[in-house]
Amino acid sequence: MENNIPREKIPSSILSKWGYSVLEEDGWTTVPNSLLMKQKELNLNNSELLLLIQILSFIHHADTEAYPSIATLSKRINQHPRTVQRTINSLEKKKILKKTIRSKSPKDVGKSNIYSVEPLIAKLQKMRQETI
Repeated sequence: MENNIPREKIPSSILSKWGYSVLEEDGWTTVPNSLLMKQKELNLNNSELLLLIQILSFIHHADTEAYPSIATLSKRINQHPRTVQRTINSLEKKKILKKTIRSKSPKDVGKSNIYSVEPLIAKLQKMRQETI
């Protein structure tokens, strides 16, 4: 898979840290430090945080939807697909992630779900407001 992101599209601060050869093909993922720093307050275990970061890696622009398959996520984090499904369910219960089923009918199997991190963003914003 060759995306080859043009050098001028990569923020200079990221480019100077990682170098073009690391970033050009697969890009990078934006993760707010508050997510990492508030892991305990958000009640996220390490598996949940890693899966969440993997889902974030599919969100390339503010209006981009993330819809990686369970198989893709499973392969990336080296966990059984059922474990990935349980982790997604846990993130939903904790109101960190919202999952929308893409299939339109019972025969419409195999489509991946759409994942939204809007609940996480709202939680992080609320936490920030509470510290001001």
